[in-house]
Amino acid sequence: MDRDQKIVFFTPRGRALRAAPPRLPKRRALERRGARMTPGAGTPRWKRDSHIPWEVEAKAWEALDSG
Repeated sequence: MDRDQKIVFFTPRGRALRAAPPRLPKRRALERRGARMTPGAGTPRWKRDSHIPWEVEAKAWEALDSG
């Protein structure tokens, strides 16, 4: 929240957005473009951060650094 008690959203590069990010397309539109939706897509795969394999974490850090 900012000083005016409004919610602030940030870009992947850390910049503040003036408004809420755009809504995602509907599920059917995404599926037509080849996206596969599963019930567990939004659930965590590991219980704790320490359980995440280093290979997965390294890929995430590399993606963040290249951004």
